[in-house]
Amino acid sequence: MDNANKEVISLPRLLKDIRRNLKICTRENVVGFDGLPYDYEAVQQRIMLQQIRQSGGAFWAARTGPDAYLAAQMAHQKFDRLSRVRPEDRSRNDHLPKRVIDELDRWLEKSGADEIVKWSHTLLAHAVGPNSPNRSAIAAAAPTADKITGCISGFVQVAEAVTNVIRVAECWSPSRNSIRSRE
Repeated sequence: MDNANKEVISLPRLLKDIRRNLKICTRENVVGFDGLPYDYEAVQQRIMLQQIRQSGGAFWAARTGPDAYLAAQMAHQKFDRLSRVRPEDRSRNDHLPKRVIDELDRWLEKSGADEIVKWSHTLLAHAVGPNSPNRSAIAAAAPTADKITGCISGFVQVAEAVTNVIRVAECWSPSRNSIRSRE
């Protein structure tokens, strides 16, 4: 849950980094982050015409790369839902809205992780003595299986949203040189 120390890798720090870099989380970067075509309709038409010329039979559509028009279409649709932009109003420069990151922050806050961290720091790391005035209150906040499950569930929910829904963690990844060069 640490988001202050730059040396610590944590989900809150990732959200902080995403928030700080929202300007590069455009529709074009999110849709095309791994080589998907931005203009999926043109690619779909080209692929369909190729198939008709060759045999007209069934074929397996590409799932990755510059010919993966279905994956690109789905990425556009996800971005539409997140940005609340209608398909006919799409622009390469549509940005991921701040409210999306705000919501992910709320999910982390509701996870109960802060309570577990506070308990751990106070009772375990700093060994509150047996005569400490707030020892009973801190002991009552001890993690239970339900609290730990809720915490893990919250973390998984946020991590899933970042990696599989908005895919913005890849927007500024060092391995994505084509996107970084557009900054």
